[in-house]
Amino acid sequence: MEAVKAIFEQACEDFKDPAKSLAASRVLVDIRDHPDLILACQQILHTSPSPDTQFQAAVALREATARRWDSLPQEQRHGVQGQAMAHALAAARDPGAKVVVSGLVGLLAVLLKRAWGDMSQGERAAYFEGLERTVAGAGNVHARRVGIQILESIVTEFAPITATPLGLSWGYHEMCRASLEESFLKDIFRHAVHIGSDAARSGAAAMGTDAGTCSACLALLCSIIGWDFRPDGLAAPGSASQATGRPGSDAMRLRPPASWSDVLLAPATTAWLVELLSGFRTMGDVTRQLMTHARQLLVLLCSISGDIFNGQQGGREARLSYLHQILQALLAWIQPPEAAVQKAANVDDEELTDGCRAIFALALGHTAADLQCAAPPDQVPGGGILGRISGLLLACIAVGGLHEEAVGTWVGNCTDMLLEAWSNLVQSGSQSQTSVNALPQEISSCSASIFQSLAEASLREACEGAHKDLDEGDKGCSGPCGSDDALARAAVVGRACGASSLPLLTRLLNDRRERLLQCSASGQDPSATLEELVWLLSTSACVLADAGEGETPLVPQAISEALQGQQAWGGGDPVEGLSNAILGVVSLCLDSTTRAAISPRLMEVAVWSLARWADTYLLSSEDALGLAMKAAFGQGPRGAAALSVSVRVVQACFQHYPGENDLHALVASKLLRVLTRRPPLCCELWKSDDWKAFVQLMSADHFRKVNDKAIRLAMQSLYISISGTNDCSAAKESASTLMGHSASQLANLPQNPNLHKIAAHPQVADEVCRQLEALRGAARGTAEAANHAVWAMFSALFQPLLQVMEAFRAYTNVTYLILKLAGEVMDSQSPYLDSANTQALFQWMLALIKLYSKHNLGAVSLEAAKALREGREEEKCRDLRALLKMVTNMSDLRSMHGVLFDANGKSVDFAEAVLLGLNIVVPLMNRELLMYPRLCTPFFDLLSHVLEAYPGQVAALPTAPFLGLMAALEHGLNHADIAVTQACLEGLAGMMRFQYEALKMGGGAELAGHRFEGGEGVPAHFLRLLFQKLLLEDRSAGLTDLCAAPLLPIILCDPPAFDAVCASMAPPGGDSRASEAMGRAAGELMQIGAAGGDPMSRQARGRFRSNLGKFVGDVRGALRTF
Repeated sequence: MEAVKAIFEQACEDFKDPAKSLAASRVLVDIRDHPDLILACQQILHTSPSPDTQFQAAVALREATARRWDSLPQEQRHGVQGQAMAHALAAARDPGAKVVVSGLVGLLAVLLKRAWGDMSQGERAAYFEGLERTVAGAGNVHARRVGIQILESIVTEFAPITATPLGLSWGYHEMCRASLEESFLKDIFRHAVHIGSDAARSGAAAMGTDAGTCSACLALLCSIIGWDFRPDGLAAPGSASQATGRPGSDAMRLRPPASWSDVLLAPATTAWLVELLSGFRTMGDVTRQLMTHARQLLVLLCSISGDIFNGQQGGREARLSYLHQILQALLAWIQPPEAAVQKAANVDDEELTDGCRAIFALALGHTAADLQCAAPPDQVPGGGILGRISGLLLACIAVGGLHEEAVGTWVGNCTDMLLEAWSNLVQSGSQSQTSVNALPQEISSCSASIFQSLAEASLREACEGAHKDLDEGDKGCSGPCGSDDALARAAVVGRACGASSLPLLTRLLNDRRERLLQCSASGQDPSATLEELVWLLSTSACVLADAGEGETPLVPQAISEALQGQQAWGGGDPVEGLSNAILGVVSLCLDSTTRAAISPRLMEVAVWSLARWADTYLLSSEDALGLAMKAAFGQGPRGAAALSVSVRVVQACFQHYPGENDLHALVASKLLRVLTRRPPLCCELWKSDDWKAFVQLMSADHFRKVNDKAIRLAMQSLYISISGTNDCSAAKESASTLMGHSASQLANLPQNPNLHKIAAHPQVADEVCRQLEALRGAARGTAEAANHAVWAMFSALFQPLLQVMEAFRAYTNVTYLILKLAGEVMDSQSPYLDSANTQALFQWMLALIKLYSKHNLGAVSLEAAKALREGREEEKCRDLRALLKMVTNMSDLRSMHGVLFDANGKSVDFAEAVLLGLNIVVPLMNRELLMYPRLCTPFFDLLSHVLEAYPGQVAALPTAPFLGLMAALEHGLNHADIAVTQACLEGLAGMMRFQYEALKMGGGAELAGHRFEGGEGVPAHFLRLLFQKLLLEDRSAGLTDLCAAPLLPIILCDPPAFDAVCASMAPPGGDSRASEAMGRAAGELMQIGAAGGDPMSRQARGRFRSNLGKFVGDVRGALRTF
């Protein structure tokens, strides 16, 4: 023991020397297995004068005692605990021994948890009673502080999220958590409140004579309030924290059970804290740690919400009473707001930051109505608590909280938290004054002031950023004012005060529009005005309308409620006024004399804003619009005129802004999609001469400066709009006209005798790609009315496209687009085709696959694949992705149309085509390519589908291609992405079910004939692979259930392989108990039904899945133990 003690002490001394620290750490790790370590550490704690050595001894003692707990005699266990307690109390007075005390209280918590399972309920209670007697018997504040620290360490250790692993099961940790919460946690909370309040009210905490006891009580209370109260004990992602990456997102939203209302909502719990925090501001001479812990506790108390307020009689009254007390302490920090902000700027910002964090937490869990009732205007001058919050926000904005340079600073963080809090409060209730949770009147008036301040600061920031270089800011508005989150918050605030915000935006938009025209006429620099218009247009669109992604948006409730029952404001409907102002700015691009004043950047924002507005208001029949808006923009001449303006804007962007790819993409993907989304709009479009003129220009490929992707998206929208013609003949004529130019270009190209010569010119290949993109748009947007005409034109292009693909095989873009076109034609046309046309489509796709294989068009070098991983050459494998998609679509034809017959009456072999496509891809798929998710996922999805749908054909493959598929399957089973692993497990299960059924019928020779290297059969190979994943590797949650599906038929197909794998898992030369445990577990695994029953029945599969979970747990435990 003395030798171990000497080695340990020397290692601790060497650890202080950087040159020897690595070797010393190895010694400290290696010595943990020495049988005399526990006695040596106890002796070191008693005799060593070095706090560092004592701390290392406490850590080593904790680890060794917990690990050897089962083999330690009861006397030694108690001896370690008793010595740790005595030494911690003795060292409490020594300021230099804080780290030693920290290690010892951690040791005591771990040892208690390790012993918890062996203790009765009475013994557990006796432990806490004995701890209190020992602390009280010491008779000094230092011991009292250590006693509280021990309790805090116990709470931390018993919480599963912060628990020490200890090598115990999750069930043991959960048992400890549940029993501590049920029987002792409330008493610990009351004890901490009692001790802390005594220290605070006696003045000892403020004077620093309590040795940190009050601070320790505050830390303990924080740990308890932050306890995970979920009944299942599992960590709830997001339940305790609404993490968003923003300042204040660490504010917790705590939901303790209703049974804790008698403790947490008791006045005694918060009254002393309010007194303590109020005393801080007047006494001035308090420790920083005490202030920090007090503020942290108040923030956590602000975060409490949920059922706890319903556990008391009169739930709302209990909530209001609780909030009243909390707000008493909070208001001391934030009033007057200007002084609080000034103090943060000149003295210390921590107090204000914590105050904003508390406000943010309150806004997450409580409504504006409840907060205002708890601190109304007659008790809190200046508009109640809402007035104080808004005043603090205005003060932060006034000192530059929205400035670009404020990002990451205290004022920027406070502004962000307060804006987020105000947004939550605005959305916490209905604007209807008849609702119980009606928004207080102060919300509207305060929101008006906030919105005006936001507008002024944002416009000022936009002007300042107008002359910055592009690399100094992002593509949106300069600074935080132009971010998506900032615009969303501004929209929420603006909607809360529509009576003032909408006229304000209207006035500002009209003013800046006139100013822009004046700059254009006088030759002045319009940069600042352009940037202001960018913010005004974006904000106006966000205030008036929701995004509507994936659904038809409605008029925002806040706008409709604010306008309900009001005929007009200031001489007209404010929504109509702001809508006209938006159209007025957007339509500047239609006049040649004013077009030069609008920059492409402003035009992008204008198009985006117009699309967002039109999606909600243009030709809408929604009742919430009101009479004025229906008359201005609904069904009728004025609505049709606004639609025509939108169409002319589309044409102007394509025609007068050449090369502006971002603008063209917005027009095609946003505005055109909005204009063709709803049937009333499509019907009105085909009545418009402007739309017909635009269609003619598109069909003639007039817009040569528009990029290919925008052309594809535009053509898609044009074909969608054909549904509005209400005339089949007109629909067919329109569809033929739109496709005519591209179809004729591609059909005539193979007839050129110099095809292969002109195919060498990149410009020709680019033109082919352009026409293919147009056809893709037509295929994706085809309406049912035009389907017949579109199919006729596509079917006529089958042979020319094969010739084009062969001639331009050196250009991967051409290959990619033809394969993509084939898949999209199949998607859009197959539901409407008869058997003969479906067979023609299938044969064309099969010919494309064979042509692709003939010229090895999918060959991708390893270097190109590495570049692909780095994101430099993403185009390199687009054709492989397109081929996978097309092959998958071909397989879908089977389920859609059943058996197909060719011209000779022979049935079409879907499996042949699908396996041909898969066998083309498999040799090209290396590890580098399979790390690319957009290629990896469809590849393994197709492989899984093939194994499930065509197991017989796969088994009948020659050995080389079959083993290639199995190698790909094995790679997928070991993939890091659980979705890929699941797909491969499903495919393997399908193949092995087929093999089991074949063996039952006396077949199965094809699969049995395949052997892996070394002669291992297919079932044995995958059985060994899956058992290795389940028993020897770290596995993700849920993998056991997924593996059950393939494992059952594998075991049934090859029982001897199962016995061999189980035998091989036992450690060689190890404890015989491991082999016995493995044997028992294996026997229990296959107890899935009565003898003679179907082992693949639903009930049997369910029992096997349940047994497999127990088998994995038992075997892993046996391997770890023995």
